[in-house]
Amino acid sequence: MQKREGVRRLHRFDVLIIAFLFLITIFPSLSSQNASAVSAANCKILAKDTVTHQREGWPRDLEALQSAGAPKILIVAVDFPDAPAGGNADTYINKKIDLASLKGFFDHNSGGVFSPEFITVPDFVHMPLSSDQYGSSQTQTLLVNNEWQDHVITRTALAALADTVRISDYQAAIVIVTGGKALSGYVALSTSQDAGSIITKTGEIHNTILIGDGALNSTITPAWRVMIHEVFHLLGLSDLYLYQPDGWYLGKSTGLYGQMSYFQSSETEALDWNLWLLGWIKDSQIKCYEGIPSLRSLPLNSEVIAEDVIRIAVFKLSPTKVLVVEPIGPNAIDLNLEKGLLAYTVDSTIPTGFGPVSIISKKTPLSSAPISPTIPDWIRLQDAPLKQGEYLSIENKLFVNSAKAGDTPQLSVYTGSSVATAIKKLDEATSNITKKASKIPKTPPSAKTLRAKEVFKNLDTRPKFLMWQTCSQGSATLELFTKGLMCEDVLKNYLSN
Repeated sequence: MQKREGVRRLHRFDVLIIAFLFLITIFPSLSSQNASAVSAANCKILAKDTVTHQREGWPRDLEALQSAGAPKILIVAVDFPDAPAGGNADTYINKKIDLASLKGFFDHNSGGVFSPEFITVPDFVHMPLSSDQYGSSQTQTLLVNNEWQDHVITRTALAALADTVRISDYQAAIVIVTGGKALSGYVALSTSQDAGSIITKTGEIHNTILIGDGALNSTITPAWRVMIHEVFHLLGLSDLYLYQPDGWYLGKSTGLYGQMSYFQSSETEALDWNLWLLGWIKDSQIKCYEGIPSLRSLPLNSEVIAEDVIRIAVFKLSPTKVLVVEPIGPNAIDLNLEKGLLAYTVDSTIPTGFGPVSIISKKTPLSSAPISPTIPDWIRLQDAPLKQGEYLSIENKLFVNSAKAGDTPQLSVYTGSSVATAIKKLDEATSNITKKASKIPKTPPSAKTLRAKEVFKNLDTRPKFLMWQTCSQGSATLELFTKGLMCEDVLKNYLSN
């Protein structure tokens, strides 16, 4: 994934060294005794809804796919009499999904705790009825005779497969609809059913994914990235984008952070909060605080994987709400992502798809801009993390990345009378950076940027908006319109025109 440019200040290493030598002199003068952390168990907020499989609190759902061990996940591809697939199913599946990358993602992010085995069925399962008998939409499931159409397809496919495969050997199943009129488009649906919901002659299964061929053909997002999102659902994680039609630009999602939001735009692997929910981050790696106390230079490290290295800071605001600060930086999704601190709230009373997790951004031209469909969340929040010396205010408390240049992010929190003094000193340091940077010659725009601007110059308003709309919704690449330019170029140049 290419790194987004967005609205960024000009940085140079030599300028940062001078600026942060100044910052080093600031923080000791404002220091005070750090508050004592409490047990991480105190920050495990309660999930009020213990019926819903996807939730942002504790206790975790026992019917969800277990997040430890090496579960066997069956992958089966189905076709229909009116839409035969042809060829070999095993070849089809492996061509569509990079299973090694999919498995590698979970091995890496879980620290080896969760190592799923994906097993493909070599032959296509032929559905007994024509595709239109299972639904009339390629992208939307409907409830027919009190059963969802995706569940009908999954149940029928697994029942047919039970003649040759022992279903009880598997903990989850993925059904791929290869074509036809029902659910073969850009659709992916995960379900953690109650025990016994799909019963076959060789066993039962109740963690399933149905995915259409269209969802595996995106030129924006590799199919294995789509599958990460769906497997996370089986593990009990919530959707962190908003279901409402205008939810993608209201600033209430997690934007491009984590795999449960707009994963086609994501620049990070997974939110640390989600990893803690799954047990992949240990309690010993959490600093939990009751309320928001004063802190100085608390290192938060995601690069060193060890049970005695602090990963995230969690501030308990109520029995069902916390504020989380985690480090971000280079990762397998974006090797060039800058180091910083990402802050967000988690509210376990808000259900999946309605904004249970919300990013808190520092003030930038994009984050402060009026709510508008021309600025989707993954653009508005792209500069949300705190780089060295940057700060944001939350509930009259000042959160600062107090790390020295190039170091592991460090969190300092100022409260009471120290807030105004800290802001003054930090703003002085920022002013010095800006003055130094203004004297450095700007880097000439790249050939791709110049080509994008030339394309925009020759378009009228409506095609511009259509290109923006297409890219912002993640439904196509700009290649369809401008011979190879990426959506990042469209979004950046649309905002600047």
